Amino acid sequence: MFILYGTTKKKIKTFTDQKTTCDLCGGFSKEYRIYQPCFHIFWIPFFPIGRKYMVVKCSGCNAQYDTINDPYLSNTRTPFFMFLGPLLILGFIIFGYFSSKAEQRRYESYINSPGIGDVYLMKTESESGSNLYYFSKIIDIKPDSISMLVGAYDYSRSVSKMDTADYFITDFFYTFHKSALKDWWDEGNEKSIERKDTD
Repeated sequence: MFILYGTTKKKIKTFTDQKTTCDLCGGFSKEYRIYQPCFHIFWIPFFPIGRKYMVVKCSGCNAQYDTINDPYLSNTRTPFFMFLGPLLILGFIIFGYFSSKAEQRRYESYINSPGIGDVYLMKTESESGSNLYYFSKIIDIKPDSISMLVGAYDYSRSVSKMDTADYFITDFFYTFHKSALKDWWDEGNEKSIERKDTD
């Protein structure tokens, strides 16, 4: 993957002053532009580097020059958006954490109240000890037991949905005690649960 990164400058503040004169033409309208160098990734600023600096432009003669000793410059603080990259990363981490927690609570509610048609992605081990994954579907629920169909395909990695060629074998099902659903979840052998919305 190609990552574009480097250093750039961001304009962080602009002031207009009509009280002081231009050093070159004597005009009374100047624009003060304050810049902050920063490190960026894909032009998103991650953190400031070096010192702020200011470019002064005269509205009369369009002359511009740099200055580092000016109240406008010394009174301007580095804005938070200069740390936008780390803030975005932190935001994604927080969002992912709470999304994962919400998904876990949803799965646990499905396990506590299973429904006919629920589809589980199950994990098991092959004879060689590697992980295998397959889909199972609830077809019958009794007071103490659950019956499930098994998908025809085994997957070498965790997947989000069945392959278009995969299907549930209808002439074979297995029955187990309801408590096994929670046991398998606690052991990490149930990776995801999907339930179709019903009216």
